Amino acid sequence: MDPYGFINTTTLKGWPNPCNNPFWGSNDPRYIPNSLTPPNYDATGTVKKRQPFGNHAFIALAVDSDPLNHLVLDATSGPHVGDERLSQYLTAAIDITTNYNNLEEYKGMPAPLSPRLYLIPFSCHLT
Repeated sequence: MDPYGFINTTTLKGWPNPCNNPFWGSNDPRYIPNSLTPPNYDATGTVKKRQPFGNHAFIALAVDSDPLNHLVLDATSGPHVGDERLSQYLTAAIDITTNYNNLEEYKGMPAPLSPRLYLIPFSCHLT
């Protein structure tokens, strides 16, 4: 999905601490190095920023012709184990309340308002 957006606080696969800044280990001086950051941007405080996922891949299992009804599997953030429809997953996974979405460099986010989904059909044959 592109764009994906800023993540809600969750436990990322392989990282045991709460996280809302998925690229927390970055040495880039523009970004906050912590995994859990204040949810909103403070223009009067630090000049370092929280980072979003520009895009993200997950599995969406079709249940009908409406993609927002597809069931989502995502091991990265959550986990999401196939018991949520895409519309529920987007709300649970992506932070649509952060004021980062108002910054010019992040226009087009949050994704739940205008996701671009790339559906790749596949088939599986069990033997």
